[in-house]
Amino acid sequence: KHPGIVDKIVKRILRNMKNDPVVAKYEILYKFFIQCVVEHSAQRGLLGDPENLNIAGDGTHIETGASAYGVKTCDCPRFVIKNGKKVFNRCQCKRRFPDFYANWGWDSYRERYFFGHSFYELNCADSPYDLPLFFIQTQANRHDSVSPPVAFDLAVKMLPDYFHISGFYADGAHDNYAMYKMMYKFDCEPIIPLNETNKGNFTYKKCEVNEQGIPCCQAGKPMAYWGYCADRMRLKWRCPLKAFKNFTEKPECQQNNYCSNSEYGRVVYTYPKDNFRIFTKTPRGSEEWLKKYDKRSSAERSNKRKKIDFRMLQARVRSREQWFVRYTLAAICQHLDAWAKS
Repeated sequence: KHPGIVDKIVKRILRNMKNDPVVAKYEILYKFFIQCVVEHSAQRGLLGDPENLNIAGDGTHIETGASAYGVKTCDCPRFVIKNGKKVFNRCQCKRRFPDFYANWGWDSYRERYFFGHSFYELNCADSPYDLPLFFIQTQANRHDSVSPPVAFDLAVKMLPDYFHISGFYADGAHDNYAMYKMMYKFDCEPIIPLNETNKGNFTYKKCEVNEQGIPCCQAGKPMAYWGYCADRMRLKWRCPLKAFKNFTEKPECQQNNYCSNSEYGRVVYTYPKDNFRIFTKTPRGSEEWLKKYDKRSSAERSNKRKKIDFRMLQARVRSREQWFVRYTLAAICQHLDAWAKS
């Protein structure tokens, strides 16, 4: 609906990286949750390494108990007689809306519209209990690509100084260049699959690159990844034939000596700064990348805990504030269960 909105939000966040977080009336609840719950879980070792946290992000939708049509405040009859038929009386009198800030949104999982609110959560991907780390409340019609930069910025500012987020795992809805740029500024590695609609929107002048961001040699073969050079911030790629010459199943090539006469083979470097989205620190499609991406499901399990186990779907709360309190209590209960089990 608003093209470029994520880029505008990220630019605003990067300009105000040193400013204090703005969480309005929820500040007390946030501080209680972080200082009395999250930090205690960190001391118990339930979050992994606080100085090297890997988090997963995902949004969830909550249908409110209030009606989108409001509540009648007049004494007009509910039914009237028109043309000899009894029909519903749609009077134009003012109505009362118990959940004033609720609106209509699209639930892509169930493929239907809903009336209520949305939440976006960051949880610890390395935690054996899928524990929530931070969350924000959003409007129901907000897309999942808009909430992550806001939630990530607030989490970095409100979590203790010894907490450092080094990895961010999310689904294809988060795939936009502004998000990668922001993660690079916060020294965090994003593990996000390419969105199907944006795969073909990239060209690289130095060499041919496939859809996974892997450079191809002159024979059209994907080159072999040979490590990340941290000092120069670049990824090293070698000729697959030369790189795997000691392996039993080495790739076949019709141009053995065409690319390079060197025994080491042709070498190509790709730089993340050329395109943060394509040239990720961990190469896309690699075994290490897939292993990290598998941890993204922890965010879905955390949402399931609140909505099913703690019965948020059965709640008929009718205000934005009450929904936030109930969500906070459910997140606290997740930590309490983990303390009891550990």
